[in-house]
Amino acid sequence: MGVTVEKSFNNANNGVSFVPYAGLRYMNVNNGEYTDSIGFRHHMNKGSFTGIIGLEAQYKNCTYGVSFAYQKGSHQYSKKIMADFKLTF
Repeated sequence: MGVTVEKSFNNANNGVSFVPYAGLRYMNVNNGEYTDSIGFRHHMNKGSFTGIIGLEAQYKNCTYGVSFAYQKGSHQYSKKIMADFKLTF
């Protein structure tokens, strides 16, 4: 379950568009605990929240993007910085 908001800004003079966005998602994955093949005991997250903010810019057939995501579960957390490039042909 989640929600995302975004807004597109287009510049008709030079053909560049910008799309800032933000999102929040909750995942409930309850796998409990388990022991791996070499005897280590693992505790799984009961659920996690993920938040993301980012910006995409498009010019002609090229799209550039940068974003930051943060995920927090009951036992772990992670932070990611992502950049991407897309070429449409």
